[in-house]
Amino acid sequence: MNELFVNGTAHHIVTVDLCCVSNCETVWSTSQQTLQMLTHTLPKLHFLPLVLNTTADLTHEILTKNYPRTHYFKARLKTSAMPPKREQKKDNEPLTGVIVVDSYDPRFAPLSATVGPWCLQPICNIPIIDFTLSWIMRTEVQKVMLVVSEKNAPYMEKVERRWKPCFESLNLICCKNAMSVGDALRELDTRGLLTGDFLLVSNPATFTSSTLQTQIAAYRERRNENKNNVMTVIYSDLKTPRNAVVGIEKSTKKLKIYHKQEDPTQLDIDKPHFLGDAVIRRDIVDSGIAICSLNISAQFSDNFDFQHRDDVIREILVNEEILLQNIHVEILPPSEAALSIIDYYSLLVISNLLMERWFYPLVPDRMTSDDCCGFNSLPGNVYIAVDEEDFGRLSPVGSVCKRAFNTTFGTKCDVHESAVISCSTVGRGSQIGADTTIVNCIIGENCVIGANCRLEDSVIGNGVRIPDQTQLPKHSIISAGVSYVAGLDVPPNCALCSSPPHEDFDETINCKSVKDIHVWTLANGGPFFTVNGRRADSGNGSLGDENENDLGTESEGSEPVELDATAQFYEEVVESMERIQGFTFSNQQMHNLILEINSSKLAYNISMEDVAKYVFSAFLGLPGNETWSGLKELCTKWVLLFTNYYKPKKSQVQLLLAVENPGCIIEIIQGERVRAHVNDGRICVVLTRLPWVTSMMHKASGHRLIKKDRYKEKPKEFGPMVARLTHFLYNDLDVLEEEAILEWAGSLDEESELRRIMKPIVEWLQQDSDEDESEGE
Repeated sequence: MNELFVNGTAHHIVTVDLCCVSNCETVWSTSQQTLQMLTHTLPKLHFLPLVLNTTADLTHEILTKNYPRTHYFKARLKTSAMPPKREQKKDNEPLTGVIVVDSYDPRFAPLSATVGPWCLQPICNIPIIDFTLSWIMRTEVQKVMLVVSEKNAPYMEKVERRWKPCFESLNLICCKNAMSVGDALRELDTRGLLTGDFLLVSNPATFTSSTLQTQIAAYRERRNENKNNVMTVIYSDLKTPRNAVVGIEKSTKKLKIYHKQEDPTQLDIDKPHFLGDAVIRRDIVDSGIAICSLNISAQFSDNFDFQHRDDVIREILVNEEILLQNIHVEILPPSEAALSIIDYYSLLVISNLLMERWFYPLVPDRMTSDDCCGFNSLPGNVYIAVDEEDFGRLSPVGSVCKRAFNTTFGTKCDVHESAVISCSTVGRGSQIGADTTIVNCIIGENCVIGANCRLEDSVIGNGVRIPDQTQLPKHSIISAGVSYVAGLDVPPNCALCSSPPHEDFDETINCKSVKDIHVWTLANGGPFFTVNGRRADSGNGSLGDENENDLGTESEGSEPVELDATAQFYEEVVESMERIQGFTFSNQQMHNLILEINSSKLAYNISMEDVAKYVFSAFLGLPGNETWSGLKELCTKWVLLFTNYYKPKKSQVQLLLAVENPGCIIEIIQGERVRAHVNDGRICVVLTRLPWVTSMMHKASGHRLIKKDRYKEKPKEFGPMVARLTHFLYNDLDVLEEEAILEWAGSLDEESELRRIMKPIVEWLQQDSDEDESEGE
């Protein structure tokens, strides 16, 4: 029921969806039971004599007929949802693609201020929307609607012209005052533009390697069985540090729990979910893609306060017994990836995944844009853009450094040969000085980065100038046209811009001027760079009150202690390994992993001995390695990694030192062991790390490696495994040599439990060595 005010009088409108409707005016005659119920409930019910679908139509009808203040019944008649028989469409008609191209999150305002809608922000020097339309073109979608706010519509006209020939139809849908995904979908619903099931991409920065053929077929099969199956949400089988918890009914794939992540180690769940057929998962991530029926757009129209896609999901789950509607989950196989950009952290992650070819065929060297005819692909996942003049050249115009890994360069870049660049994107016409190090950054077009600078985990807009000797703080965000001042005292959790924020963000962004630079901060006190490990709305929305509370939780108190170089290296290795493990194994993945590790080694100036030690330490902490069978299987698969790093004897000794002192500096990410207990009818779930990994130090006290004699503490748990692992690496995989094992074992403390555990293997090796010497004599 909705309230409509006409001349100061409140009129209550009851909206009812009719299951079967003819073309006659008295559409409600086919739903007598519903009418009788409403008439009994509301004795002063008046029937509107026309099918009225817009607020303007309702207002005109009430004013014309001078209805009193009372209740009304309005039958929703949509040609698409309830057409006459001769116009009924087949169940397998291709989905319509709906892409909301704006971002309503103020975090991205520093970048969007100069490029227009968020979808035109480059990633790997290609506009985001080009990647999005490329993967949609691989699905069955033939008709696409690009929903854009009125102020950004002119920016999208070039995109419309370029991509229109690729689809049966591609249209810009201009929404005059849209401030959220909910506003955009209400506009489509009001104008009757949706005529059937649709593929909703509420965040344009969504990437997938899948054609979604299997998932769409499953959705259609469920819809044919029950029209109340109104939505299917696509998840990716990928472990990330910030996965939320979802509960899925195992037999039907029905979504039962949609948990907004606050504390990732604690989860309260209604007991019936645990006792039923629900599977609690935190090893999958929302891709940002959903297959929807018209019921979903109707939900937005009926609830004017719904702003995000997640609002509809929660509404259906909470009122399941009333609405009788179901949402299902489809999880992509490990060989297919799908992710959305929700903050700058995920922007950098997905940029690297694209360059590492995880979204193949969605890769830079298969893409073109208005400013780029293609890319030359070089070893080490290095891509160099070429324009029309240089197309076909073996060596592009401009210069790039030789020490580049996993990096995309725009056309006509000028990069000094002594610069070190890894896991980054450098825009067209940018200049980078001598001995400058850039790690995991996005650099815009026509930027000038001086000599002896260091940039890490940062996003830089177009035309930015950074002077020599600048050590830019991590997680820096610099908007277009900023001339960075040497020695600038940059406050945390901010963005540096050349102008004040647009009036649309007056309530969400604060601004102050420092040395002619405008410093933007979020009004709720949260950081610009990330969503603080909390679950962001999987769609595309502004920061509401709910987000403000989440952001405030972690922003209170002291800042996280900065990691030293070794700890940062270890953290990056862990993240790379966990990402690799999330996909189907291949030797190419191992080559990519080696490339990433070498890049991190170079960036943090880590010695080969430390690389050898911490690579294996990170390996031991991977999910599945808590059992011997799991550890043995993963060692066999990843033997290429070991043979690359453990050929020298001193590196083998470092491997054994890692086995001796397994440690962890990473926050709880994945592979948790679930422990549950019942409390007042609810299930409290506690997630803990696997046994190979020692306890985690929280941010309040800083990150550090913890070294304990785990074998003395729990000899029954760790003793047999370390002995079997050493023997397996020596005897089966030929990773370890006899001399390395004996040297390491001899260095163990005489009173160490581990020395006692290793004694049989040491004696066996020494015996073999003595026999070999005897035979030689």
